Amino acid sequence: MFALHRGGKMAIAATVPLRGGEDLSLAYTPGVAEVCTASVQATAVEGAGHWVHVERPSAVAALLDAFLATTPTGRTA
Repeated sequence: MFALHRGGKMAIAATVPLRGGEDLSLAYTPGVAEVCTASVQATAVEGAGHWVHVERPSAVAALLDAFLATTPTGRTA
């Protein structure tokens, strides 16, 4: 986050929130889970746990390609 700092302003970049369909990390933190899931609408990648990009690289690539196809060239948000 601090790497985005530029002279008093933060750069805003478009993101693709993803989560593993079988990720149990939120199950271990019940008080935090509701806040995390309510604040971000993440796409669940079935067949993946916590390390989505490692466990399902083709699915992540397809989701990123679809997202980038809808993002105007040269714009980050």
